[in-house]
Amino acid sequence: MQTNNLVKWIKQGSDIIVDMPKSLNEHNTVLAVQFSGNLNDGYAASIPQVSLQYEFNTIDAVNAEVKGNAEIKSLTYSHYFGDWKHTTCVTNMSSPGDEASFKFSVAEPGDYKILLEYSCPEASSKQEGLMSFNNTTYKFLTLRTSEFSAGKPLLFIKHPVAIVSVDKPGIYTIKLTPDTDGKALFSLKSIILQPVL
Repeated sequence: MQTNNLVKWIKQGSDIIVDMPKSLNEHNTVLAVQFSGNLNDGYAASIPQVSLQYEFNTIDAVNAEVKGNAEIKSLTYSHYFGDWKHTTCVTNMSSPGDEASFKFSVAEPGDYKILLEYSCPEASSKQEGLMSFNNTTYKFLTLRTSEFSAGKPLLFIKHPVAIVSVDKPGIYTIKLTPDTDGKALFSLKSIILQPVL
């Protein structure tokens, strides 16, 4: 059965929010959008979306822009022999000139808890890091998780750093950097924004 029904939608900033109707066949519904203008060049040029609709909004390390000695690299480790895992992380952030920034689009205003998901060896724990968001800087101390070894599991922690308020939809940036010179802060897997309802 084919029907051509118009759906309700609104534009918020550069996003289009579509109110999906309930369908008789939830597996075969097609939504067609007519668009005039220029599209971006796909996934590489798009930025992550953050919404109150999701329990967790994860921005992975591959989405970071890095400065100084900070780098994005894949860490390989094993849970047991032959079970190799590959996790992309931001690493080598050991001085205030080393920075990782994450740009994302917020669909709805609201309060979000920001969590840093990372692995940190004992030698790097208890160092001060800085997280900047929306003209405010938050300090945090790194927490020990596990030592990095290719033959052992790499453990990650989800460390809550701040609860922030977003007043309007739009593009925002989170920046991370060490507060002082020292050892590398951590191996950062992702930043998570969790709606506070």
